[in-house]
Formats: sequence, structure tokens, C-alpha cells
Amino acid sequence: MLWREKNQTAAHISNQLYRVFGNFRLRRWNAAVRMNKQLVSDLIACCRFVSLMKMSIVPLGEAAVNLLAPPKIVVLRVTGALMLFAIPGVNIYAQTWQDGLARMPLNTQARELNRTNCVQIMLDAFGSNGVVKALIFMPGATDEFYMFRRATAVVTNSNPTLLDAVSALTNQTFIRATFHAPFLLLHTSEDPLEPDNRVEDRSTADRLKRNTRIAHLSCNDRDWDFLQPVLKHSLKIALRPWRYSPNSWHFYRHSLAAWNVDGLEALEMAGFAGKSKFRLRAREAIFEPDPRMLAAPSGAGTSSSPHSL
Repeated sequence: MLWREKNQTAAHISNQLYRVFGNFRLRRWNAAVRMNKQLVSDLIACCRFVSLMKMSIVPLGEAAVNLLAPPKIVVLRVTGALMLFAIPGVNIYAQTWQDGLARMPLNTQARELNRTNCVQIMLDAFGSNGVVKALIFMPGATDEFYMFRRATAVVTNSNPTLLDAVSALTNQTFIRATFHAPFLLLHTSEDPLEPDNRVEDRSTADRLKRNTRIAHLSCNDRDWDFLQPVLKHSLKIALRPWRYSPNSWHFYRHSLAAWNVDGLEALEMAGFAGKSKFRLRAREAIFEPDPRMLAAPSGAGTSSSPHSL
């Protein structure tokens, strides 16, 4: 009876360890190793003890169990770590969107970012990474280039990165940068950052998140007639307004670059870029213009909203 209880306890502990650590990506595990090697050593000791208890054919005597068991202080440290992982919002992998963009070179000799080159240079520089899935120029930001023609920024670094370009824009123009996970939004104060989309069919939403992936998508100043067939083909749902419909004439032109987005995220980023909103019904998404308009730009800098980093 004693051995059966210990075996059940060992199985429970190992399952909990797998549940917690099995869901973390490899990079998070590497970060844990770098941050606290002692914690990882303690965890390995506990795991070995659990494995010995599970694999033993004959019951272990009390002396053997006490000899093999890790010290109590080790158990307490590992238990505390597991509790830390379980706290919502706590993430040992502290990479930010700035870290990701800092590793993306601009690959251009141009030092001035303006209406003729900025959007294309930044979209081309945006690459696949583990934090930001899409770089989106919202209508307020593109208006600064194409309508008001007042957005100009100079990058002074000898080997500039995408982060340098974002910093230049937010420091020298009315454009702001806000991380609305998993998207980085370039916008002005007039752009609403909280979408007004409605999901009316949860099964369609779940299917889009689970079964649909768009490996890469990039469009610079493209209208709905370009984007609609691309999304329709990838998502395998009806997408309205139909191509060439006059109902899309009030959508803004789309400027974005995305990597490895699911189907629902693809709909969301189309709404951000085109100043539109959608209703998701059974195997159908219906887009319409978003009439919300906030205050006109009155200052430059990075947004102070909770999503900004």
C-alpha cells in the first residue's frame, strides 16, 4: 500500500512537471537555464528522484527513499518556481517587441524615411520572430505620409535596424508605436486601438485559429480588391464585401507585413490596416467601415497605453 501511494505521487508530480514545462517553447527553457542554473539543477534532481520511484520494480525501503530524495531546500526551491510559472502574467522569457525588431536590419542605404520609401523599407525589413507576428501601418500613420505629407524621419545609426526606424518615427513625427499582441501597430492618436469586431459563430472562430495558418503576407498601400481574394483563398470562408464591390470603397488601403498568423489574426490585422471591423458568422466574415475617429494628432512619441513597451 505504501509503495502504491508513492508511485501515484510520483506519477502525479511528473505529470505536473510535464504539464508546466512541456508547454513552454525551447527558447523559454533556455532562458530559464541562463537565469537560474541552480533552479534547473534542483529540478533535474527532483526529476531523477521521480523517475527512480516510477521505474523501480521492487518497493524502495524508507532508508533508500530518504537517501535518494533531494534535500528539502531543493524541493522548496523547485516548488516555488512551479508556483511562479503558474501565476498569470509572469513570464520568465522577458523578450520584448523591441528585442525582436533590434535584430532586423533595414537593408537600405537611405537615411531619411519619407513618403516615398518609409513604408516599403520597414515592411521589407520585418521578419519572422517569436514575439511580433505583424507590423501594421494604421490609417492615421499612412495619412501622415500620403495625405499630410509631413512625416519625415532621419535614421542616424551606421547599421540601422527596424527598431531604429520605429524609434525615429516616434521621436520625429506624430506616429506612435503600440504593441497590441501579437501585432505592432504604427498609428496616430486618431486611430482606435481596440477593435470593434464581433464573433457570432464560435466554431468558425475556433477553426480559423486552430486549422488556418498564413506563413507570410505583405502588402504596401493595397486596396480591398487585392487583399480580399488572398484572405478568401487562405481562410476558406466567404469574405464580404466581394471583390470589386462598391461597399469596400470606404476602406483604407492596407499596409502590413505578417508572419505565421492564424486565420482569426488575419481578419483582425485586416481590420486594423483598413480601418474596418468585421462580423464573423458561420463560415463567413463581413467587413464594414469603422466610423470611429479619435482626436487629431497633437504630439509625437511612443504611446503611453498599457500595451506599449
